[in-house]
Amino acid sequence: MSKELAEGQIAVDQYARRIRTLAEIQQRTAQLAPNSLGIGNLGQIFLLNQFAERTINSLVQLGRAFGDFEQQLAEVRKTADATIEATELLGRELLSLGQDLAVPAEELAAIAGILGQVGAIQFTGNAEEFAQQTRDLVELVGEVAIATDLSSEEAAKSFGRLNAIFASDIRRIRGELRALTGDSASAAEALRVIVGSFNEISNSTTATVGDIQQFVRAFGGVAVSAGVTVEQVAALSGAIGDLGVSQQVAGTALSRLFADAQKRAAVFADAIGQTEEQFRAAFNTGFVRYLADLPPRPQPSVEGTP
Repeated sequence: MSKELAEGQIAVDQYARRIRTLAEIQQRTAQLAPNSLGIGNLGQIFLLNQFAERTINSLVQLGRAFGDFEQQLAEVRKTADATIEATELLGRELLSLGQDLAVPAEELAAIAGILGQVGAIQFTGNAEEFAQQTRDLVELVGEVAIATDLSSEEAAKSFGRLNAIFASDIRRIRGELRALTGDSASAAEALRVIVGSFNEISNSTTATVGDIQQFVRAFGGVAVSAGVTVEQVAALSGAIGDLGVSQQVAGTALSRLFADAQKRAAVFADAIGQTEEQFRAAFNTGFVRYLADLPPRPQPSVEGTP
C-alpha cells in the first residue's frame, strides 16, 4: 500500500509540473507577441491559466489526501498492533468502501485511526479477517455519521466507548445472532443491532441518536456495574428526552445516585424494605429489573384512620 501511495504521489507531482510548464509557455507567448494574438487566443490563454491554477490546487489537495490516508493507516497499524500485510489489505478495503459510501478514503482511514486509538479494533493474527472486520466497523460508523447528527469523529469515539463499556452486551448479542442464523457474528454486527435500537428509540421519542450517545457517555459505565443492559440505557435516554431533561445532567445525576447506592447499600436497602445482602446481590446482576419487580411497600397507617 505504501508503494502504491508513493507511485500515486509521484504521478500527481509529474502531472502538476507538466501543467505548470504548459501555462508558462502560453504566458511567455503572450508576453513576446501580444499584438499578434487575437482576442480569442488571449481568452484561451486566460482560461488555460485558470484551469492550470485550479488543477494544480486540486492536485496539491489530492497529494495531501494521500499523505493523510497513509498517516492514518500507520496509526491503525500502531494502535491495533497490525502487520504490514493487514494494513495494506485494510487500505484497499477502505479505498473500495470510499467509492461505495461516497466518503473520502482519507476520512474513512481517520475513522479507522480513531477506532484503533480507543481499542475498538485489534489485530488477532489473520490479516484478511482484520481488514474485513475493520472495514465493516468503519462502514457502520460512516453510515451513522451520514444518517445522524454525529460527525465521523464523534461517531467513531462513541463506538469505541460502546465497545469498551458494553462488552458483555456485545458478546450477548453476538450469541443471540449466532443462535438465530447459525453463523458466527462479529462485533460490528452486534454494534449494528445496538445502533438499530438507538434509531428505533430516536424515531419514537424526542431523543436523537446524539442525545442517546451523550447519555451513554455519562451513565453507561455505572449502569453496567449495576447490570443495566445497553438497550435499557437507551430506553431510559428516550424517556428522559421526552421529559425535556438534559441528557448530560440526567446521566450525571443517575451516575451519582447509583454510585451512592453502592456506597450506602444498607440505607438504600432499608428504604425499600430489603436486606443489605439482597440489595447488593441485585445491584450487581440486574438492578433495574430488581426495582421493577419489588412489591409495593406497605405505607404506615396514620393514627385515627381505619
